[in-house]
Amino acid sequence: MAIFMAMASSCSKKNAVGPSRDNYRFPLATGNTWTYDRHIILTFDVASGIRPPDSTFSSVTVQVVAPEVIFDSLQTIKVREKLEMQEGALTTYHYYQNNADALYLIASLGLPTTLPKRALNSPAGPSPTLIALTHPLHTFANPVSAAAPDSLYLEQPAKIVLKYPLAEGTEWKYSEKNKPRRVNKRVLGEIAVQTAAGTFTAVQVQWIMDFDGDGAFDNNILFIDYIANEGLIKRSFLIQGLPVVDDDGTYIGRYNYHDLSTLTSYKLY
Repeated sequence: MAIFMAMASSCSKKNAVGPSRDNYRFPLATGNTWTYDRHIILTFDVASGIRPPDSTFSSVTVQVVAPEVIFDSLQTIKVREKLEMQEGALTTYHYYQNNADALYLIASLGLPTTLPKRALNSPAGPSPTLIALTHPLHTFANPVSAAAPDSLYLEQPAKIVLKYPLAEGTEWKYSEKNKPRRVNKRVLGEIAVQTAAGTFTAVQVQWIMDFDGDGAFDNNILFIDYIANEGLIKRSFLIQGLPVVDDDGTYIGRYNYHDLSTLTSYKLY
């Protein structure tokens, strides 16, 4: 697992200008827009030794729509997310409260995003090897919850997306087992991140996940969000050592799944 080192800062948190400062709030002004390139790559280690990497490219646009009251009394900020793939486009919505203590996810609306099964040619014969790529990244903004396709799903309790201030070492509970899985988040510190949209000072927020539900956090998952003054500028989600089976269910090796989204442009108001 890669080790991410935080940049040293000679400034106190109070006087800092980056996202770790005391008064930082994620920028959710109406009209704010971010565009990302998303690259999913699979690398294989199988007995045949001839599996090439498998790549998928898409783009994501996230835009703050407007404040909106939901369920009669909940004051929220509505955010639209559009995922554009070769197969078509998918739009989902998320509703937030950006309070002094934290950024809360209140509700979601839209279809969960999943990847289809892929067929790979089997060197053992004409029958293809099937590999299922369905994974927990249901949406770009909320990668561990699924929303119903045509109804507003209320998070109970609301999920803490970011806990303010984003001080190094801060850790909090994001979700519990069976709701839908146990996840914590932890701030690792600030680092300089270069993207097509520029170079940013970003706080690294790690997702710590019990993906298999065995009660222990998984050590084969490395999931990092990079949060800057300008918003989310990068997301890297890596699962290592997933099993590959053939069409008879026989284990033939392992693969790594890497889902990388990087900011390409943004507009803030």
